[in-house]
Amino acid sequence: MTTPLLKKLGTRDAFALKLDSSGTTTWAKNYGGGGASVTGSGIAVDGSGNVYLGGYFSSANLGTPALTKLGTRDAFALKLDSSGTTTWAKNYGGSEASAFGKGIAVDGSGNIYLGGYFEEASLTTPALTRIGTHDGFALKLDNSGTTTWAKNYGGDGAYANLGSIAADRSGNVFLGGYFQSANLTTPALTLSSSFSPLLIAAYLPEPAVPGVPTGVSAVSGNAQATVSFTAPASTGSAAITGYTVTSNPAGGTDSNAGSTSLSHVITGLTNGTSYTFTVTATNSVGTGSASSASSAVTPVGTPTITTPTSASIGSTTATLGGNVTATGGASLTAVGVVYAATSANSNPQLSGNGVTNLAGTAATGVFTVNATGLTAGTAYSYAAYATNSVGTTYRLGCRRRHADQRRDLDSVRR
Repeated sequence: MTTPLLKKLGTRDAFALKLDSSGTTTWAKNYGGGGASVTGSGIAVDGSGNVYLGGYFSSANLGTPALTKLGTRDAFALKLDSSGTTTWAKNYGGSEASAFGKGIAVDGSGNIYLGGYFEEASLTTPALTRIGTHDGFALKLDNSGTTTWAKNYGGDGAYANLGSIAADRSGNVFLGGYFQSANLTTPALTLSSSFSPLLIAAYLPEPAVPGVPTGVSAVSGNAQATVSFTAPASTGSAAITGYTVTSNPAGGTDSNAGSTSLSHVITGLTNGTSYTFTVTATNSVGTGSASSASSAVTPVGTPTITTPTSASIGSTTATLGGNVTATGGASLTAVGVVYAATSANSNPQLSGNGVTNLAGTAATGVFTVNATGLTAGTAYSYAAYATNSVGTTYRLGCRRRHADQRRDLDSVRR
């Protein structure tokens, strides 16, 4: 061949090529191996532009793609991406068996179906025991090429040739072919006085928007929620390119918007506010309908607290405090101050040595407590705190020095 230029790999090579809408070759690939005879007999394309080639080979192993022959003749299926690069390749056969791949199809969820027939011996990959002289077969692969199921059709003394296969948007599979010489038992079909080959056209579902995601659930966090869900039963015969989660009431941001992840983190939520979430799926056609709403969740976090910029210091006393500006979305259970005679820059709430805890009133706003029994001339550190059901927030006090009286209340801002 000169248009496109393909160098023969074996005795006979299979090939696949892509043309644009004007008939110009976009890419061309051939498949074979030294001494191998390869026939490509079926091709299908999914909604994302991936290409599936089915056929059979004999006489020798393949080098492109690398496939080791299992029997006398093996059926094969391979997947190419939209640029013609091989994603995976599989072959099917059994010792002394002759297997022919004749038709290939893909459904709306990206599952692949290979149809054909085999003779002379049973298959081991997949495991199919021959029923008649010549059995038709069909097998289903997931989008990674793993066999999901395999079936064969025939009858004692019958010659059954499955020549075409198709799948619809819902994953139903249709087989076409012919049989002769004897009746079939699987399925039960009685041979008529005459026969002619029966073929059916491959059905490529017309793409539509995706279906509705299901099983939407949410787990709350601090000013955020993690929303998980299950992919739609139907992709619309085109690969899903992303999901979007919407919060109600509005205001959150889907940090994973447009990704194909089935778990999205919604940030920017208001602690203490109840939210529900819906999910939509998008493919190359458009965006499908929104899912049912999740159960309501309420984000919560630890309280927000600031420390007053000054503290009143006496000879052996001090008035200390903080300012609780937000509860974190859960009721406050405690506020107060911890203090201790410590070296500068230490964190009294993390030290168990001589820490004193003074409780205030559990309410938002400015609060103060009175520390007594302090030692003149000793440096002290303190932190205001606020607690709710989620946890405790500490805020270290401000440094203040009264050197003229040789009384110090030292602390550092965190």
